Amino acid sequence: MIDDGMSLPEALVAPRVFMGFEGGVEMETSGPHPWTEAEIESVRRLGFEVRALGSLPAFALVQALWRNPETGTWTAVSEPDGEGAAAAVGGR
Repeated sequence: MIDDGMSLPEALVAPRVFMGFEGGVEMETSGPHPWTEAEIESVRRLGFEVRALGSLPAFALVQALWRNPETGTWTAVSEPDGEGAAAAVGGR
C-alpha cells in the first residue's frame, strides 16, 4: 500500500506473495487479480522454488479499516476471496 501508492481497496485485491519456506516463495493464484503464469515463471527463472497457491484461503482473510488523517473519513474493506464485512461505525 505505502510502497506502491495503492488505496486500501486496491491493496486488498493485489496478488500476494510470501517467503514461506527455505529457498522459495508462495504466490497467490486465486482471487480477482492472481499472479499470472508468466509472472510465476519469471520468479522461477530468478532461482526461487515457487508454490502456486490456488485454493482459498491462500493467505489471510483480511478485514481492514483506514482513517484519512486529512479528511477524517473512514475506508472499510473486506477480503474479496472470503466471507465477511468490514465497517466503520460512528466515532471520530
